[in-house]
Amino acid sequence: MSRATAGTRRGCAPYAMTPCPSSARWARWAIGFALNDLALADYQEGNAEAAAARAAEGAALFREMRSASGLAEALATRGYARAAQDDADGARAALSESLRLAWAEGPRWLVATDLEGLATIDAAQGQAERAALLLGAAEHLRFTMGAPLPPCWRAGYERTMSSVRARLSAAAFESAWAAGRALTQDRAVGEVVAYLGG
Repeated sequence: MSRATAGTRRGCAPYAMTPCPSSARWARWAIGFALNDLALADYQEGNAEAAAARAAEGAALFREMRSASGLAEALATRGYARAAQDDADGARAALSESLRLAWAEGPRWLVATDLEGLATIDAAQGQAERAALLLGAAEHLRFTMGAPLPPCWRAGYERTMSSVRARLSAAAFESAWAAGRALTQDRAVGEVVAYLGG
């Protein structure tokens, strides 16, 4: 099954794929994305441990190949899986590296996914106002890039949104959300990178 077919069946079709120049490299690249697809399937089925392990395997392969875009996608999946395992430090490390790679090398739509993942961690740690700001920034990025939230992430996104709204007054939520939406792409990423320590 191709990566695009597998992703579409899960409701999480990729927005873009980067062709590889040689057949050997292409085969390894395809294996990396197949591992990430399997990790996404594990995540959706509630098996975060298996998802984290498969995503780590895919990330190692992409890192060895020096494929920044592939590594960014695998790290994002690993970050979400780690968050589901209540490993905030591991999740934040994976998502922050994914964000930096996605912003510098692409795919740019993944930046919004990373911001939403980081918001999930902040919400779980009681930083609801910051989570609302990140969610607002991510929503604005998706709108400006024409990259809607994939169905495979929607359930987790809605849980995070409900958690954040429950912790803030309506006025506080709207203020933080609006502040996030008002950020330019450069400022949104820059502020997150600065917050994460450069």
